[in-house]
Amino acid sequence: MPRFLLMLLCLLFTCLSAQEVFINEIRANDEGTDDAEFIELIGPAGFDVSDWSIVHFNGTGGSAVFSFVFPEGSAFPDTGFQDPDGRQIAFIVLKHANHTVPNATFDWGTTGLQNGPDGIELLDNAGNRIQALTWNGTGDLVDGDPVWRNVGSDGNDDRSLCAPGNVAESFAAAWDYLEATPGSLNLNQTAEDISLPVQLLSFTAQSRDRVIILRWQTAAEVDNMGFIINRSQSEAGPFETIASYQTDPSLEGAGNSSTPRNYVYEDRAVLNGTTYWYQLLDVDLNGHETVQKTVSATAGETGTDNPAINPAKSPSEYRLYQNYPNPFNPDTRIDIDIPKDTNADLSIFDILGKKIVTLFTGKIEARTHAFYWNGKDAGGNFVPSGIYFYVLCTRDYTSGRRMLFLR
Repeated sequence: MPRFLLMLLCLLFTCLSAQEVFINEIRANDEGTDDAEFIELIGPAGFDVSDWSIVHFNGTGGSAVFSFVFPEGSAFPDTGFQDPDGRQIAFIVLKHANHTVPNATFDWGTTGLQNGPDGIELLDNAGNRIQALTWNGTGDLVDGDPVWRNVGSDGNDDRSLCAPGNVAESFAAAWDYLEATPGSLNLNQTAEDISLPVQLLSFTAQSRDRVIILRWQTAAEVDNMGFIINRSQSEAGPFETIASYQTDPSLEGAGNSSTPRNYVYEDRAVLNGTTYWYQLLDVDLNGHETVQKTVSATAGETGTDNPAINPAKSPSEYRLYQNYPNPFNPDTRIDIDIPKDTNADLSIFDILGKKIVTLFTGKIEARTHAFYWNGKDAGGNFVPSGIYFYVLCTRDYTSGRRMLFLR
């Protein structure tokens, strides 16, 4: 079997991740002998979490205490409650082996949660960090995306650390210390709280001469009034608001939408050579603000839009980058690193392994290259929505990645 076909099969059985699963409750130091510790996740009923993982870290030194990987076929149960939009929401509860916890679904092993400062991170099946939370301080657990965040203190009793009423705000809002409720809504939550205002697919900053272009795409929006853009010249802040849906109609949200939507904002109040940091916030109908993501760009730079690439440095090895944006409609960009002059082929394939179009084939020089695909086949026709694969082949290197085209 050709190398690129084998690679397509491997990619095919790796699920696309989405920010729909959250850590909802942590009980790390229960009363007595710590025999009722648990971690609770909340997410859509039936959502497949095969190969997702929970990793527990020691806050002193940052070493891993244990790791639990959800086995193949793991999913949120079909029973739970309905949110205001009619979606079925459910829980998964993990506990210490041989301990007694109501509604527990999985045992993470025989090593207990440490009392802190310690933390856990939630990773999707591609290894992306979804959340990273600590209790009793952050200790040596810092950095990452998202960064480690302390959610409070857990002290030797029957209570636990609980995500806020709107679980989507758990990245920023304060958590509560309440009576433990494994496998059900926290005492500070109701079924009406669990709407996710915005499911963000991408947020990027592209620099040009005396302008920085911000682009973002949402997968779905619930009760979304609009967006706010904050800016700083330091990653640590302070940030100030430079644009808001209240004064700029282009930043108004879709309200309720189940289809992808694209947004663009141009910041022209910038100086070339200066690096700016941008926060994207969404605001729901109740006025709750949620910080979605932070990106940066240096005004005046007209090189690659991919932050992982340093255009001033020659590639030392082959590399195929993730396309950007992803999902996309109708255009996306694919960057590749070529460390030496060689022959190369970069092509798009459908989910069955059929070649759709060749983006490049032939002699290619050593440097970073950018290619674009407009969602059309070799005949110039738009392909259907779905998963596609792009594969780079040279004499010494073969690599492929998947992407999602939405029409």
